[in-house]
Amino acid sequence: MSKRFSNNQHSSAKLFDNQGLLTTEQLSEALQIPVKTIRDWTFKRQIPFKKVGRAVRFLPSEIEHWINQRK
Repeated sequence: MSKRFSNNQHSSAKLFDNQGLLTTEQLSEALQIPVKTIRDWTFKRQIPFKKVGRAVRFLPSEIEHWINQRK
């Protein structure tokens, strides 16, 4: 698993201010990791996600908790 996001100078709270459900692309940009990595983690169920119809979305509070567990 990439540690790039854990070394980010911004706190996870600042990454997700005032945002609803995130797309894979938005999460990738916020964490500064490749979209493919997010998709791989989702496929392997290594990251919390929600299904909205056929779309995959990420709840910022769950992602913040997930990041904090890995620090």
